[in-house]
Amino acid sequence: MYFSQEDVDFIQNSLDNLHILKLLHDDGFDISTIEHWIEDSAYHYTRDYGYSLFYSTLDFLFTGVTEEDCSGSQYNMYKFVLQDDTIQKCINIYSLPELQKKLQSYLVTQYDPFGGAELILTLKEDGLIIEIHDIPYLYHTFVKHLIQLKKVMESLSHSQERK
Repeated sequence: MYFSQEDVDFIQNSLDNLHILKLLHDDGFDISTIEHWIEDSAYHYTRDYGYSLFYSTLDFLFTGVTEEDCSGSQYNMYKFVLQDDTIQKCINIYSLPELQKKLQSYLVTQYDPFGGAELILTLKEDGLIIEIHDIPYLYHTFVKHLIQLKKVMESLSHSQERK
């Protein structure tokens, strides 16, 4: 049995989506509401494999997700402003420069290991800004990093509450 390149892409991206679901499940999220994690042209066809599940993941991790229009960009780019109680609590507890210093090892550019895409994270007064330059081949490394960042921010906000 032979698979076309398109079939291979669907299989790889479906497995990436399954990996994302596993990451969310292991972090305690109820993933039972997520539908269509299998990438297949019978369900929908897009060249942005995995994007819809990635966007749903942002909604799981952060309470306020706003996607900004980047249609005028010279290359494929997605930009989101993430607002969340945890992010806002950290910004209120620490000065922005102090918080950026505490998170500097997490606010670094992440790269898609299978393509040229990059995830750029910036912390500003109005929330966490993420930009994705180019179209990632796989999204799970970005999701894993965002989950780690969220956990660190939760830890920072809770450690100050106990004092």
